[in-house]
Amino acid sequence: MLRFLSGAALSHLHLVLGHEEVPQALLRDRLALRAAEACMAFSGRPERAGELRDTVHLLRPGDLPGPAGETCLAWRRAVERPVSIKALGRALPTLEPGQIAAWLDVGKGASVTRAAMALAAVLCEAPRADEAALIFADAALAQALGWDHLVPLLAAGLKRADLRKQGDDQRLACHRALISSAVEAVQQAVDLARRAAQSRCS
Repeated sequence: MLRFLSGAALSHLHLVLGHEEVPQALLRDRLALRAAEACMAFSGRPERAGELRDTVHLLRPGDLPGPAGETCLAWRRAVERPVSIKALGRALPTLEPGQIAAWLDVGKGASVTRAAMALAAVLCEAPRADEAALIFADAALAQALGWDHLVPLLAAGLKRADLRKQGDDQRLACHRALISSAVEAVQQAVDLARRAAQSRCS
C-alpha cells in the first residue's frame, strides 16, 4: 500500500512540475531550505528555515558560513544545476568525483528503491554523512524519474531514526516519507504558481 501511495504522490508531483506556470527554480530553492532545516534537526542543532536563509544572505566575502550556513549552501547548490557529478561536487566539495560517480550510480530498479539504495550506500561508508546521503538519495530519485534537477523531498519526510534503518525497513521509510513530502511539494508548487500569476496580473 505504501508503495502504491508513494508512486501516486510522485506521479502527481511529476505532472505538476511539468506545468510552465510553476516557478521551478524558486520551488526547488524553497524545498532546499526545508531540507536544510531537517538536516540541522537531525544533527541536534535545530535552526528554523528563516534563520538558515538569513545566515546565507548575510554572509560577506571571506565570512565562514558555519555548520548551518554550509548545510543550507549545500542544498541550494545541489538544486541550482541539473544533476551531474560536477553539480554534486559543487554542493559537496569535500567529495572526490570518483566517489560521487559511484554513489550516484549505486542503484537500479524502481525510483524509490534507487533512492533508498543511494541513501544506504552513503551511510554505509560514511555513517555520519546524513546530509550527503539525503542529497544523493534525492539525486538518484530525480534520475530515476527523469527529472533534470534534484528536487529535495526525502529529508523533510524522514525521521532521524529512519536513517539508521536497513533494507526493507529503510525502503518503506522512504516510501512513507515521499507520500507526505511530495504532497507538500505539490501544495507549494500550486501556491507559487498562483502568486506568480497574481504578480503578472498586477
